[in-house]
Amino acid sequence: MPFIIAVVVAILVAFWAIGTFNRLIGLRNQTQNGWRQIDVQLKRRHDLIANNLGFAAAELYQITAAAERAMPGVDLGMKPPA
Repeated sequence: MPFIIAVVVAILVAFWAIGTFNRLIGLRNQTQNGWRQIDVQLKRRHDLIANNLGFAAAELYQITAAAERAMPGVDLGMKPPA
């Protein structure tokens, strides 16, 4: 009888250990996935900011050129992007 109790307790401890291990692995995977999502968002933001700055510089140049054509004698004090 004590042998059966010991086997049952050992099986319960094994199931508890396996469940705890799986739970910890799941939490680790969720954490890694969260950080990866943050990396993706930061890369997208960086790309958008770089693109917007490039478009803004081009638009500023075009607006300045149009204004200089409209008012040839007025110095707007703006130089084209390098």
